[in-house]
Amino acid sequence: MSMNAAEQLRHLLMDALPDAAVHIDVPAEAAGHWWIDARRGMQTIAVEWRPEQGFGVHFGPGGYGEGPDVVLQDVNETAERVVRFLRAPDVTDEALAAGESVAAGLSFQRR
Repeated sequence: MSMNAAEQLRHLLMDALPDAAVHIDVPAEAAGHWWIDARRGMQTIAVEWRPEQGFGVHFGPGGYGEGPDVVLQDVNETAERVVRFLRAPDVTDEALAAGESVAAGLSFQRR
């Protein structure tokens, strides 16, 4: 059985950040929205995956009713942004939402 994009994202995050806590919430309905929460040290991130719309990424703590900081379609790009944020605690949420490069050479190598 193949993984959907939310499951792929969880797998990519767990491989890249073995010291992070990564949790996935599976929707009750097949067409529902999936949530992937990750924490590494003091950094937290939440990603909502809607099959028809892509990944809504929430960098850091958010408030009730706030929309995502960025919406992405590609699972690899989403994983890259999440990993950058969780690896670099001094990076601002705004920089990541704008797609700025955090550090040269970041990849999904195990750390």
